[in-house]
Amino acid sequence: MPTILVIEDESAILEILFDILTAHGYKVLTALDAPKGMEIATERLPDLIVCDVGLPSLSGHEVLRHLKKNKDTVAIPLIFLTEHSSPEDVRVGMELGADDYLAKPFSTRRLLRAIDIRLKKQAQLKEYYEGALEQLRQNITMSLPHEFRTPLVGILGASEFLLADFENLESGMVRELLLDIQQSGDRLHQLIQKYLSFVQLQERYLCRSNGPEILEAPQLFSSQK
Repeated sequence: MPTILVIEDESAILEILFDILTAHGYKVLTALDAPKGMEIATERLPDLIVCDVGLPSLSGHEVLRHLKKNKDTVAIPLIFLTEHSSPEDVRVGMELGADDYLAKPFSTRRLLRAIDIRLKKQAQLKEYYEGALEQLRQNITMSLPHEFRTPLVGILGASEFLLADFENLESGMVRELLLDIQQSGDRLHQLIQKYLSFVQLQERYLCRSNGPEILEAPQLFSSQK
């Protein structure tokens, strides 16, 4: 059951929206002002937000700016409600990242269609990123043993050589072998850090399931020299 947050300062309109959306199977959260709406959005992470542009104290545009600065809410789709849908107003909202505008008064059919379109698009994005994450996971699983083995072989090989004939080695050779060990250790450390970054990235994605954060993941295990 998708969760929709409605931010609307007119209580009569808020009640109507609540009744319409709950009647059509949505779980609805409500807020009468921008601060409360932003608080609920951050804490509850709804699937979609319907927000009036002309809110008191802070406008709907300010709400959207706030949400886009938060990594947890940046991908939540938002539909604006407005009494004055001037081209300039719409342009500002779209530049901020609004997904749609509905001019008051609007029909129930138009409201539900706008919500359905945004939720379907979000579901498609989620499916795409889940597939990309699974492909990345498979690639890492296949390449990880080799990526770890290469610097480990360098460390073990150089250290065994040192231990086997340390007393007969010239200082220059000892230094060269130690440098090889250091470079291999540095590479191994970088690989481990990148793997841990991938694990953290995966955990964040699974918690939010919004997807965009995994865009940088394919570069985690780029070839190194």
